[in-house]
Amino acid sequence: MKKAIIFSLLLAQLGFSQNIKIPAYYELNATLSNELQKMVVELGLDGDFDAGEDGLEQISLAVIDLTKDTPQLGGVNMDNFIYPASVYK
Repeated sequence: MKKAIIFSLLLAQLGFSQNIKIPAYYELNATLSNELQKMVVELGLDGDFDAGEDGLEQISLAVIDLTKDTPQLGGVNMDNFIYPASVYK
């Protein structure tokens, strides 16, 4: 029974996983991503957070540096889409 439950949970996780595709007009910048990851760890934001009915979630962060000729994209858990709160206000 335990194995069936664990298998079901794994299948559910795979079913909800997202494939991230970065548009060609961005350049993925590993250095920027690494620096953002360091900041997330230093601020203690690298754990799980209780998202109420949605269960546990992790921070999802993406930054676009527009100061270069080709926009540079970096982030932490960018494939973990979470609706932003109050960004539009």
